[in-house]
This record gives sequence, C-alpha cells and structure tokens, in this order.
Amino acid sequence: MKNPNFAQEQLKQETIATHALLFKVEFESLKKQFPKKAKKVKENFLREVFLESLDRCIETIAEIQHDYDSKGIAVRFIDLWSMHSSFEIIRYAFHTHYFNVADLEDGERAELQRNASYREMLISAVKRVFIADITGVKKVVPATKYNPEIYACEIFVDNLIRVIHGLGEFSLEGDELIRYKVLCSLLSSALLQMKNILLQLTGSLPSEAVSSWRSLFEVEYKLLVLIDYDATLAAVYKEFGDFAPVDGELSEKDEERLREYASEYGYKSPCAPCFKNYGWILAIQDQGELQPSLKQLVSLATGESTDADPRRYAEYRIACLLSHSNGKYAGEKLNEGNIYHFVQHNLSLSADNVYNAFINFLRQYSVPIDDEMRAVIESSYTAYKKTVKIALERMEQQRGC
Repeated sequence: MKNPNFAQEQLKQETIATHALLFKVEFESLKKQFPKKAKKVKENFLREVFLESLDRCIETIAEIQHDYDSKGIAVRFIDLWSMHSSFEIIRYAFHTHYFNVADLEDGERAELQRNASYREMLISAVKRVFIADITGVKKVVPATKYNPEIYACEIFVDNLIRVIHGLGEFSLEGDELIRYKVLCSLLSSALLQMKNILLQLTGSLPSEAVSSWRSLFEVEYKLLVLIDYDATLAAVYKEFGDFAPVDGELSEKDEERLREYASEYGYKSPCAPCFKNYGWILAIQDQGELQPSLKQLVSLATGESTDADPRRYAEYRIACLLSHSNGKYAGEKLNEGNIYHFVQHNLSLSADNVYNAFINFLRQYSVPIDDEMRAVIESSYTAYKKTVKIALERMEQQRGC
C-alpha cells in the first residue's frame, strides 16, 4: 500500500504541472491578443506570480468555506472554483503588472520584478480581487457561455454580423440608398441586441435580459415591416428620427417644422402618444385606418388583427410588466424558475424573424456573398434552431417534474 503522504505529494505535483501547462496556453493567447503589452510582461515572472496567487487563493477559499460550514451557513464557495478561475487569475495578474510597469525603462522593470516587496504586493492584489469576486453576493447564473443553446446562438449571430458589417453601399442613390442603410442599421442593431441578451443570460442578469428582449422585439418588427415596403416608407421612417429630441430644447423653426409634419397626419402635436415613435407607419396608404403603435406595427408584420393582442405582442406585454416592476402580475407570469425559458423561447422566435429578414435583404439587393459563407450562415442557423429546440424541451420536462 502506498504512503498517503506520497500520494498527496504526487497529486500536488500533477496539479502544478497542469496549471503550468494552462499558464503557457493562456500566456500565448494574451501575447496574440495584447502584443504590445506582452512585450513588457515577462513570462517567467508572471508564471511565478500566478502559481503563488493560485495557491493562496485556494487556501483562503478553503478557510472561508470551513468557517461558513462550521456556522451552518449553506454557501458553497468552493463549488465556484473552476479552470476558468485560473484563467481569470492569469489575466488579472497580467493586466495589473502591465499597469504598474508600462512607463518604466527595461532596466527599471527588471529591477522591480526582482523586488520581493513588489512581488508580494502584486500577489496580494490578485488574491484580494479574486477572493472578492468568488465570495461576492451573486444571483444564480442560469447558464454559462458553454451551454449549447448559448454558444450555438452566438455563432449564428456572429456569422450574420460579419456579413452586415462588411457590406458596402454599392451604386444606390436617393431613397433606395436610404432604405438600404436603414435596413443595414436595423439588422445590425437586432443582432447586437441578441449578443447582449446572451451576455446577460450568462452574467447573472436574466431579468435584465427580458428588458433587452423588449428592445429587440421593437427593432425586429420595424425591420419586418420596412423590408416589406418600398423605399418611400424607409425615407419617412428616417425623417421620423427628427422627432426623437422633440421633448428637449428645439429651435422655434425646427419645432414649427415638426408640428407641420405631424399635422399632415392629423396630429396637433408631434408629442402625441406614440406618434413620434410610430407615426411613420401612417404613410402606408393601402392599410386603411392605422394607429401609430407597436401593436399596429406587429399587426402589419404578421397580418393578425389588432382587435386582440397579436400572439407575440402578448409576450411583449408580459416582458413590459416585469421591466416596469409590476410585481404581482409579472410574478405570476415570470419568476426565477421560468425567466430563462421565456427569454430563450422568444429569442429563438426573434432569431427566425431576423434571419428571414436577412435572407430577404440579401435577395432584394443581390448582395454579393459567396456560396461558402451562405452555407456557413445556413448551417449555423440550422444548428442553433436544433439546439435551442432540444434545450427548451428539456426545460419543459424539468418544469413538469
């Protein structure tokens, strides 16, 4: 039978070897990401600081955990430890050290790195920040960036963003150029909102993700309506941007111009409810009587009647209740147990609309995108939809248990 002390020492050596390899991989990543900074941060010095900081952090967390356990406090700090924590220590030490030595000459930097007091100060700073992060009060994180439904969505969104941000203006002119730019802007805004929602879902902010989805919803339906109409409507939509500052200070001339503009549609004031945000839809002549509202916008895009709430607009209203802190009713509809499901479900539907609008946009303007990129976009969309479908079904099963 092996000596237990020998086994413990062997485990310790294996851990050191693992983290030494981890450091090498992460430092190479930092050199590529921050090449100028990396020239002033010596690898050997940073490795020693990392390993010492790591030992002290683990030791301190164990002490804190023991203290909580002895008092019967059910908090598991030790469970928050992961390989990702090691990467965070390396990165914090890297940036903190650079901050301290960036303005020094080579000889001064070398002398400082040999200074025991400086090394101790740096290790203590790393430990202090990392321990505060681990032991801070946090809400439960419903997902991590490694959840399949999260990273599949992010890959899909990133592929679309690369195309949209790489587009030129071609040879368009007048209102058609305005329409092209408006659609590009709305597509970009929708995709960046989607990325923001993913960050909030993985950053202990699921309730805030509901509010962000509300914003995405508005952009989504503006996009769906504008892409169905010609450049005339897009030009009117752009002009309505002038109404944004209408509540602020305007020159007498500008204010008079906006009032005249509103009067063309039968409104005495550009500040009339919903007019300054949705009055542009009144320029649609073939829809009979229209009301300037988001509900009307959704109805135009879906073909559903405004007599009752269009299906997805009802979801939007639920999100509004939570965002406006209407506690009792919102709590009946959304709570910590189903917020993540609510956001993922609606994000998936938004992704459908944004993707279809994107494909329609490419077709309308004959956007020059190569076959390989088209295939990548289509496969990433298909992969995301399959992944989120499975994730939502599993969430439903868990809620039903």
